[in-house]
Amino acid sequence: MKNEVTLPHGYKPFGLLKVCSNNHKNGRVPISISGDQPFLVGKGKKPRVWINQLALDEIGKTKPLVRDNLTLHPQINVDELESEVIVKVGNEVLLHVVKISDDEAHIIKLDLRMIGIQIYGDESKLHVVNQTLSNNEFVNVDCMIGVNMG
Repeated sequence: MKNEVTLPHGYKPFGLLKVCSNNHKNGRVPISISGDQPFLVGKGKKPRVWINQLALDEIGKTKPLVRDNLTLHPQINVDELESEVIVKVGNEVLLHVVKISDDEAHIIKLDLRMIGIQIYGDESKLHVVNQTLSNNEFVNVDCMIGVNMG
């Protein structure tokens, strides 16, 4: 597992990021898989989103699909509304985040299964591999959920 986490230039985490009903307060990375981040949601005028496809057979090898709300893949669309960002693959939502305030955002839909990662959820619960999390509080932890696939 990698010890050093490299975060994108300009990424600033929200003070409170609600990830499918689970609160992550004063953290940097919502979910880490063997040291890599499948997604990040950061502060900005609108939420700023990064999504990576992970090469699960090679730790540390990621393929960026969305970088700071800019799609890098022809099948992925990023819709920016006044205080929301919706990332879709075709008509299916990959990530939908709503900015509540300058320091709070809520991920109300997440489905990374389309890019080969068993993480999905809605406003009531979050599924990470074979675990289900609902209405939990993660305070002052760098990473809310860490999964080691190696």
